[in-house]
Amino acid sequence: MTEARESETILKLQRKLEPSTGIEKELDKETFILTVTQLIAEYGQEQFYYIELNNKVMNVLENYHMITVQNIIDSYRLVGGKLESFDRFELEDITNSQLLIESHLSKSFRAKLQVRFGPLKGFNKCPGSVLFMMALETCHGSVALDIEGAKLALVSLSLSSYHEENVTDCATEAQRIIKLMQSGYALPVSTGSLLLGNFTHTSCEYFNRKVYNLLNRVRYMEHKYKLTDSKAIIFDPEYKELGPLGLVAVLLEWHSNLLADRMWTALIALR
Repeated sequence: MTEARESETILKLQRKLEPSTGIEKELDKETFILTVTQLIAEYGQEQFYYIELNNKVMNVLENYHMITVQNIIDSYRLVGGKLESFDRFELEDITNSQLLIESHLSKSFRAKLQVRFGPLKGFNKCPGSVLFMMALETCHGSVALDIEGAKLALVSLSLSSYHEENVTDCATEAQRIIKLMQSGYALPVSTGSLLLGNFTHTSCEYFNRKVYNLLNRVRYMEHKYKLTDSKAIIFDPEYKELGPLGLVAVLLEWHSNLLADRMWTALIALR
């Protein structure tokens, strides 16, 4: 784990909340959580990831969205910034638990943690579960900016900027943006119709008609939830098909089929 911590080739969390593209050499938040969860089980460190909160025993890895760094610090018997109530063998295990998390944080990210949490007494000797929550809270510290930027990016997305009206590339970029927006509480209700609006004026009239027909269904579904809790729309029986990510899948399929049938007008016009 010490070698892994210093390695520059192992994928590590650097701060980003958006899903990894597979090109960038870093872990996104969800992959980071999955990776360390598997390693914690492999090394038998699960005991450090249970805390008592509101008279309930909770698994930190499963309920991190309900837990704060301070909750975990309070759950350990920290006396004067030291884990004085643990014996020597437990302290060695705690050190290993910290090392496991550190091995999946980049050096630049660990520096950010030092700046933010360094003033806390015992920061350098905290259990892995505390470091785990510190990493997530540092990620979430800039989530609002990330989400607002993603919303603007989706509004600015234009099929006309893609060569040969490449719906596949444009829709794939939309998918990346939407997944980033999902890091917030809920997507805006009109996200689906906003997405489809980018694909109604292609040079392929057949494709346009199909998109308009789909847009009518999406707007009807969205209208039902405009004045309610925005998260309620995800429970609609048609959401899997008509929600933003479902729409991306449909657009990709339609474009692929038209290309295969040599019916994509923008491509034919250039030949």
